[in-house]
Amino acid sequence: MTAAASWSNWAGDQVCAPALLEQPADNAAVIDAVQRAAIAGRTVRVAGAGHSFTDAVLTGGTLLTLREMTQLIDVDPASGLVRVQAGATLHELSEVLWGHGLAFENLGDIDVQTIAGATATGTHGTGAGLRNLSAGLQALQLVTGTGEVIEVDEAGDRDGWRAARVSVGALGVVTEVTFKAVEAFAIHAREAVEPFGTSSMTSTRTRTRTTTSSSLSSHMPTTRSPSATTAPMPRPRRPRRWARGCATSCWRTTSSTRYAAPAAAPRAPSRRSTGCSRGRRAPASTSTVPTAYSRARG
Repeated sequence: MTAAASWSNWAGDQVCAPALLEQPADNAAVIDAVQRAAIAGRTVRVAGAGHSFTDAVLTGGTLLTLREMTQLIDVDPASGLVRVQAGATLHELSEVLWGHGLAFENLGDIDVQTIAGATATGTHGTGAGLRNLSAGLQALQLVTGTGEVIEVDEAGDRDGWRAARVSVGALGVVTEVTFKAVEAFAIHAREAVEPFGTSSMTSTRTRTRTTTSSSLSSHMPTTRSPSATTAPMPRPRRPRRWARGCATSCWRTTSSTRYAAPAAAPRAPSRRSTGCSRGRRAPASTSTVPTAYSRARG
């Protein structure tokens, strides 16, 4: 238990000055901290890695961090069920899971978050067919505001379970987490440049099962298509007539470093509009357009 001058999140845009900063090492220490805060009339918040940009952690009362609670409690490779203390980070767990032939179903590109913080804030990776991290939860152990320890799962309390999975810390201090992992795999990326406007995506990714990599979170082998580095980028199409000056200006501005158009002498604007509205006359006070890039194309 220490007096804290200030706490800030990872980005530094959320800052608070809690009265006390505590780092409990087990459930008993968490219960004691919560009960003492209740007696003193202080609010309690829990900070994970501070990766969130919201103000959910900010408090002038007691701030708990679970950096000392990172133990792996149980793992069953057959079922994929894993029980851990809430302060373990995604990176730490990825390393441990790999040793058991398991991995998270989905991860983002940052893995410094704690498992409790990542699930409580709905952290997700990518892929339309992949769920966020909280969807893999099977059970949670909570210390409530009165110091009571409860276990929450879908079978025992369906509504309470749905609230607890992404609770943002509102229901109590999460001390232990049970989640379902999947068979270990590695991610392979194939990247290629495609003409703008085609149905194919700029980057496509496929996921393959393998047991040759050492960790999902820290080792992601990537194969790059030759066309991604050697083929020249196709020149953008000329904008349609109805797009006029706006479209011309936009694509010329964003691509000018790669596709520099030859300079053209300034000229007075035509009777048609130099803006995006079709069919309007240019105002009499309109000055000469300085470059060919922003001039309306007809």
